[in-house]
Amino acid sequence: MVKIAFGLIFGRFFSSFSSPKWLSVSEALTSSEAINKNIKVQGWLQSARIQKSLLFLDVNDGSSLKSLQAVMPIESESPEVSLGASVQLEGLLVTSSHPKQPVELAVSSINVLGSCDNLLYPFKARINHPADYIRQFPHLRARTKKFSSVLRIRNAASIAVHEYFQRKNFLQVHTPLLSSSDCEGAGDLFIVKPEGTKDASDFFGVPVYLTVSGQLHAETLACGLSNVYTFGPTFRAEKSHTSRHLSEFYMIEAELVTGTHSPGESLDIIMQCSEDLCKSIIEKVLTEKEEDLSFLHSSNKQTDLKEQLENMIKKEFKRLTYKEAVELLDSAKENFSFRPKFGENLGTEHEKYIVQEFGNTPVFITEFPASIKPFYTRNDTDTNTAYAMDLLMPNIGEVVGGSVREERFDILENTLKNLGMDEKYQWYLDLRRFGTVPHGGFGLGFERLLQVIVGAEHIRDVIPYPRFVGYCPM
Repeated sequence: MVKIAFGLIFGRFFSSFSSPKWLSVSEALTSSEAINKNIKVQGWLQSARIQKSLLFLDVNDGSSLKSLQAVMPIESESPEVSLGASVQLEGLLVTSSHPKQPVELAVSSINVLGSCDNLLYPFKARINHPADYIRQFPHLRARTKKFSSVLRIRNAASIAVHEYFQRKNFLQVHTPLLSSSDCEGAGDLFIVKPEGTKDASDFFGVPVYLTVSGQLHAETLACGLSNVYTFGPTFRAEKSHTSRHLSEFYMIEAELVTGTHSPGESLDIIMQCSEDLCKSIIEKVLTEKEEDLSFLHSSNKQTDLKEQLENMIKKEFKRLTYKEAVELLDSAKENFSFRPKFGENLGTEHEKYIVQEFGNTPVFITEFPASIKPFYTRNDTDTNTAYAMDLLMPNIGEVVGGSVREERFDILENTLKNLGMDEKYQWYLDLRRFGTVPHGGFGLGFERLLQVIVGAEHIRDVIPYPRFVGYCPM
C-alpha cells in the first residue's frame, strides 16, 4: 500500500480545510453542495495519463457511468498509480474548465489500496471491449463501463418489480429452491443429493430437484393470501447454447385470485397485469438510468432501441390467437428453418417474425391448442384451446408465459389420473378440494426482458454469473 500526501497544488493549501467528507463518485459529480469542499473518494482507476506537469486520473467506484477526473502533480507519481489500481483520494472538489466534465478533484493525497499489474490485467484504458471478450472474465467484468452499466440497469429493473407489485397490493412470498415437483413437466431437472450418495431420495426420502418454477408453491400461498408474487432464481438442465437460454436464471412469477370472472376475463386480467409490469420496469429504467441505457444503445447495431422502448410504454400490446399466428407464418415469404404446423409450439424465429410484423410492438399469443400447454391450465372444452398466453418481445421472442389455472377439482383430478400423477399431487388437488377459487398467473424471464431493454444479443451479458451446459467456472 502506497500513500502520497502533498500540501500545495494549484496554489491551494489544503491544511486549512475542514475534515473531508466521504462521497461516492456519483455524488461528487452531481452534488453542487460539495463544490469547493474537501472530500474523499475511493474506487478503481479507469485511466492514468500524463499531460505536461500533471497526472490525470479517472476514478470510478461503480456508482456512475462517468468517472471523476482527479488531478495531481507529476512528481507525486508512483508506479502503483496505474490502470486498475484501487485508490483512496482526498482533495478539493472544484469546477472544471473542461466542457465535458462539471467538476474535478484537485488531489491533496492518494492512498493506493491495491496495485494492478497492467501486463496481466485484461482490460485497457479507453477501449470499448466487445461483450464476448468481457464475458471471458466474469470475476472482473464489473470493472468495465459496459457491464457496470448493465448491472446498474438490472438493479433499477429489480426495484421496479417490487415497486409495481407493492403498489398493486401483491404480497411478496418466498418459494423454495428445493422441490419434489416438476412444474413444467419437461424433465430438464437438476437432481439434488448429498455428495457420495447414490440414491437421490436418501436424504429427503423422495427425489428432490432444483426448482424450475415457483408457480405451484406460489399457487398454494395465493389460495390463502390472494395476490402474491415471487422473484428469484430458477434452474433448467437444458443442454442449450442459444442466446436466450441459461441453466440458472431469474423469474418473476405472480399468482392472482380472479374470483367470479370468467376464464376469458381472468386471462385478460393476467395479460394486463404482465403488460403493466413490463411497462413499469421499462419506464423506470428509461427515467432513472437514461445515461447507462444510452451508452449501451450507442454501440448497438440497432439504432432505434430507445424509441422502441418508449413506444412499448405508450402503445397497447397486440393480441393474436395461435390460429392467426400460424396463418400469418404460413403466408410469410420468410425462409424459416422449419414451417410451423398447427398443434406444435412456435419456434424462436417464428416469434421474432411475428413481433417484427407488428412494428416491434410486443404481441400476446392466446388460444393455444390445449394439448401443448401444461396439466394445470384451464381449457375451453368447446374449442379444445387453453386459456393461456405467451408474450413475445422484439429481438427475443417469448418473455412471459401465463395461464388461468384449472380450479375445478373433478377435471383436474381426472387430468392427473390420466397422466399418472394423481398420487404425487394430492396436495395440489387439496387446493381445489378445500375452498377452491378461480386463479391464474404468469412467469416473466427477468434476463430476457433485460435483453430487450439494453439491446443485448446474448442473455449471458445481462446476468452477473451465467451458468450453462459446460460452463460454471466459479
